[in-house]
Amino acid sequence: MFALVRNMGQGVGISLVTAVLASMMQVNHAELAARLTATSQNVVNQMPGLLTASPQITAIVNGMVTQQAAMLSYLDDFWLMLMLSLAVIPLILLMRGPKSPDRELTDAEKALERAHAMGD
Repeated sequence: MFALVRNMGQGVGISLVTAVLASMMQVNHAELAARLTATSQNVVNQMPGLLTASPQITAIVNGMVTQQAAMLSYLDDFWLMLMLSLAVIPLILLMRGPKSPDRELTDAEKALERAHAMGD
């Protein structure tokens, strides 16, 4: 049962992180691309070829925007994982430790417990 819950949790966690990554990548790309306008002083000074709508320069700039959007999306994912990890820390305090035996078992008792664990 523990392995099933762990595997299901991993699957849900990976799916959640992947979905957030894809979503934030689109959002970040749109936000970064919206700042590249013809009236932007940085575009006029640093990328005048973008204003001529040259296909090669447009592709290069789009690649740079995509790269930066991906970086911001990974940062968003790491923040999400940090917040989820911090939220789970109080659960650790609620967990019990392993049972400690009151006395040391003899070799015969250990063998008997192993036999019961293996199904006699």
